[in-house]
Amino acid sequence: MGGRPATGSMLQRSLRYLGLTLVFLAIAWGARLTFLEGFVESRPRGFAGDFTAITFGHDWWNGRGIVYGPVFVVESWFVAWWPRLFTPEFFAVANAFLAGGAFVFGAKACRADRWVILASLAAWLCYWRLFYAFSVAANPEFLELFLLSWAWFAASRGRERTEGAMVAMAGLTKLVPWVFLVPLALRRSVRALTGVLMAAVPIVLVVAIGQKMSPAETLLRLVLPTNGRPLPTGPTASSGQFQGVGEALARLVYGAGEHALTPGQSQSVLILFAGIVLAALGLAVWASIRLLRRGASVEPGWTFVYPLYFALLPVLSVQAHPHTFLFLLPVWIALLDQLSKDQGDARLRAVFGACFA
Repeated sequence: MGGRPATGSMLQRSLRYLGLTLVFLAIAWGARLTFLEGFVESRPRGFAGDFTAITFGHDWWNGRGIVYGPVFVVESWFVAWWPRLFTPEFFAVANAFLAGGAFVFGAKACRADRWVILASLAAWLCYWRLFYAFSVAANPEFLELFLLSWAWFAASRGRERTEGAMVAMAGLTKLVPWVFLVPLALRRSVRALTGVLMAAVPIVLVVAIGQKMSPAETLLRLVLPTNGRPLPTGPTASSGQFQGVGEALARLVYGAGEHALTPGQSQSVLILFAGIVLAALGLAVWASIRLLRRGASVEPGWTFVYPLYFALLPVLSVQAHPHTFLFLLPVWIALLDQLSKDQGDARLRAVFGACFA
């Protein structure tokens, strides 16, 4: 009988070492793949993607108005003023730092332990959409990821003005992150909303003056940014670059392939898409209210609320690209952290962890 506890303890240690070895192997494999496919193999083609085409290709944007958002307009000024410094390679390297900063903020927001940090790092590096995003220098998405992760960290520490300012900066990078105003409004956080205004108003004014836009045009382009090309008419069932809910519905209902949807079919898909978006928003608001009623204004409430809205971003995007799904990465940190801290049935946690893997 005296040997059983020692045997059980030895088995636990062996399983722990095996798990740690597998995690380190995943980190090494993911890091190698990310470096090769995200940087080495992408540099000869100039990290070609939407961002580099619009930033460095004059055929895609004539420099007038607002494309993406005001923050991108400011970045385009830097490219015009210092073209030798702000190159595609510069943004590719900057994206790596933005991703690293987002990871650190997410881990600190959860107060994750070293096991969660290592497992989360492995999950991030092995996610093909991460190295795909590096390969196309998806700077707006990396910038949003960094700013919203900073907002999440600030919320977890009760720094409400910083939280609001980061949400505003992310919303001025692209439109969809403004959904993070919903939890701020539900909290009735005057300080956070003040931070939103303090960050948003100066940037919008500077861009409006710099781009020589009237107040009416500025407001219009904040809601409907454009690069001067016709807006998309509806979801497509064939493009590999558009992988959002609308496109998934188009392929599900009308089949995948190189066929164009009729106006009636597009309208039907858009109605279904709008219904899913409203349902997802309604569920997020309901969950946010429940968490706030528990009185968890800092921890652990915001550990759940912020990842909930991160997960909404690919759903809300009208035409989500592969790199739009970068916003799932903070969700994984939160899930692994809660799995680690859960005091429930160990077997159920093991099953959930295996399913996640």
